[in-house]
Amino acid sequence: MSINEIIKKYLPVENQKLSFANKRYNYCSAYNYQNCIKSKETEQIKCTKKLVYQFAKQMNSNRWHLYFLCLNNHFVIRWITINNNIVLVGQIKN
Repeated sequence: MSINEIIKKYLPVENQKLSFANKRYNYCSAYNYQNCIKSKETEQIKCTKKLVYQFAKQMNSNRWHLYFLCLNNHFVIRWITINNNIVLVGQIKN
């Protein structure tokens, strides 16, 4: 389920225009740390798994946080701001 589908289904949106929620909002962007055998150092690998919706929490009258888990069990939060005419989507650092 994409983030725009979740907004339409679970949040109080009436006539507001949904913003373009690109791939980075619908997929995890947390970093995994993996030990490299050749150089014996730790390298960062970005997770790109699909997000699975968990729940939404209203922070104030026009701001919501959507909570997700990805398939690698990263806990991900996306913020949503609902104004009179537009819905904005952003991400909180994973």
